[in-house]
Amino acid sequence: MMALMGNEAHNPRADQGLITPDEYLRILDAQLAPLPTERRRVAQSQGCVLAADVHVLTPTPAFTNSAMDGFACRLADIEKQGIPATMPVSADVPAGNPLVVLAPRTVARIMTGAPVPDGADTIVPVEDTNVPAGPRELPSEVRIEKAPKPGAHIRRAGEIMGAGEVVAEKGQVLTPFTIGGILSAGVSEVDVVPLPRVLVISTGAELLSASGGSASLDDGGTFINDSNGPMIAALLRQWGCTDVHNTSVNDDPEALAEVISDHAGLVDLVVTTGGVSAGAFDPLKMLADSGRDDVDLHFLKVAQQPGKPQGYGTIGDGRIMMLPGNPVSAFVSAWLYVRHVFGRLSTHPTRLAYVTGRMSASLGPFGGKRRFVPAVLRDGEFSLLGADRGFSHAASTLHRANVLLIVEPDTAATEGDEMRAIAIDRSAV
Repeated sequence: MMALMGNEAHNPRADQGLITPDEYLRILDAQLAPLPTERRRVAQSQGCVLAADVHVLTPTPAFTNSAMDGFACRLADIEKQGIPATMPVSADVPAGNPLVVLAPRTVARIMTGAPVPDGADTIVPVEDTNVPAGPRELPSEVRIEKAPKPGAHIRRAGEIMGAGEVVAEKGQVLTPFTIGGILSAGVSEVDVVPLPRVLVISTGAELLSASGGSASLDDGGTFINDSNGPMIAALLRQWGCTDVHNTSVNDDPEALAEVISDHAGLVDLVVTTGGVSAGAFDPLKMLADSGRDDVDLHFLKVAQQPGKPQGYGTIGDGRIMMLPGNPVSAFVSAWLYVRHVFGRLSTHPTRLAYVTGRMSASLGPFGGKRRFVPAVLRDGEFSLLGADRGFSHAASTLHRANVLLIVEPDTAATEGDEMRAIAIDRSAV
């Protein structure tokens, strides 16, 4: 079982202004509202959430049609002759053909989806006749060799959905199947909550992408690869964002403000990584201290590991979320907070999926912070990836994780303990 540490445990409120992850989510919620609804063509709305119920305009089926290739007939004419019945063929009705009237005491060849002739009440499948299936000339007569059932193989207009019925409800995500259903109901435009447009900015003069990618350790450079920006952008796309841009800047606060200003009106959310801690060259902290009227940034300390430094606010008209720069910290923060904000803006369901399992090894406490430890859940057992050593900067093994193991403040777990985790990959569910 999980062990509560003794009196020597770290005071969870020892850090001035420290808040819990749940408190930070409530702070973010107070700043957020769904994006304004838009009227969009259905075919261009995949991934958006419906802002209103959608009602059927065209019944499904739109007209009474045949469910089989065969011959349309009046059942009484067949029954009068008895089986086998030889009937003259008076018409050919392919799909897309206008409605025709069936001549008395005749049948009409008909294809699947074609309108049932006026006067016909039954379809005889071609397999129940002497006419071979497949492309061929219209026969002058047909022998019906198997007695049809009344109303067989006829799809009645509106039998699936009638005009005015609700085909899709407010709050539904527009999946390919939903799009198909709405279009089949004759609806071409819908009211949706749009997906947020997001700009991801990695900050730091040490980033290869920010430096132009020309330096290396071989020539004395001390640069690192930018994994944060592409990783966060990829997560956003995985969650449903389709308009995501990724760039990087050095530690110049004015350069950062310029990039954000250049995207004013083009994005709904800016996500930054780095520059929110206690460094002498943190550009976001420098922007906050610059005295600019258009900058309103708030920095918080969240009682979690990794990802203690967090921030939110606005620069000009741009809404901004500020994540720490260590890659594992950035990943955990994105999963907990950026995903939540994406859901609030788009009204997408973003509830976390929790799983349970047993520890395969012991995990020590980490003071007064809730820990989110990348791990692997397999066959009901959690395996650690070395993250228990606190390597919030080590992203090289992160791809192996399928859960974030939750360890509550001032607690430790021993081998065999049952623990709870957040699933971050389908393999864990």
